[in-house]
Amino acid sequence: MSLAIYVICLLPTQFPGPAQAGFAGQFVKKINPMEATNQFLEKVIVNNRTPQEMALWLRAPVIFFVLAIFILFWYVGPRLSFDAGRIWMRRPSRSRTAVLSLAIGLMVVLATTPVMAVPARALDNETALNISIDITYKTIKTGDTVNFNTTVTNSGTEESPPMFVAMNIINLAKDGDPVDPEDWSPERTQAIESLAANQSDTQAWSIHAILDGDYMVYMVLVPEPDGAQSTSQPVVSSGIHITVTPFASLNPGGVLPLALGMPVGLTLLLFVLLWNRNRSINVGRFSSVV
Repeated sequence: MSLAIYVICLLPTQFPGPAQAGFAGQFVKKINPMEATNQFLEKVIVNNRTPQEMALWLRAPVIFFVLAIFILFWYVGPRLSFDAGRIWMRRPSRSRTAVLSLAIGLMVVLATTPVMAVPARALDNETALNISIDITYKTIKTGDTVNFNTTVTNSGTEESPPMFVAMNIINLAKDGDPVDPEDWSPERTQAIESLAANQSDTQAWSIHAILDGDYMVYMVLVPEPDGAQSTSQPVVSSGIHITVTPFASLNPGGVLPLALGMPVGLTLLLFVLLWNRNRSINVGRFSSVV
């Protein structure tokens, strides 16, 4: 049973990349206790996110743990028999098997369902959009955070269409590894409603430096196109030159007590359970002798 649960939780993590993207992919990741735990540990320990920021990913592991303990000790435990020659095994009913198969099938369908694109208005020729950044360069250490703002301005005479601002990061080293902006920032894109003539909108951004090196951060303003048969003209901002120097932290984001406390606590709990089990067996043997 444990192996079957492990395989069921492992299967969604092996789907192709497009099947794990979008709303459905994120939903399956958040309800999968194995993937949710991996995401929490990776973002907190590797990407220096705070535990409070990633607390949503802990819901599935906690609920799964409580449910497993409840089933083992309340439902399965009283029905187990340790007498020699007796084996307790309850055969699952057809209804339970059907419900489990339906749940697995629904999870696969949700994980592989593509996200539908929503058409919108096109960029008018008389609409002039521009985007600016309030900083141009920064020198930081690995683990530090850079906060900056972007301002989108409609300097035209007509109302603009809805827009998106996307963050991009490039490694300036020729032999350096590509940078995944999702690992550096908790928010990759931001949506902007239509702007009236001479109206501006400001967006706040933050970047967590996880690798040392030389990087260029730039923003792209993308107006929504009119539909499948049209396009729009993106607007690119000036770059932010970020130089990251190496720095090792033994307690990134205050996660060290959690990383050490969980295995120690589970080990102590295991010893308590084993001691309680051995004590119950010894009491049973003493009663039989008496």
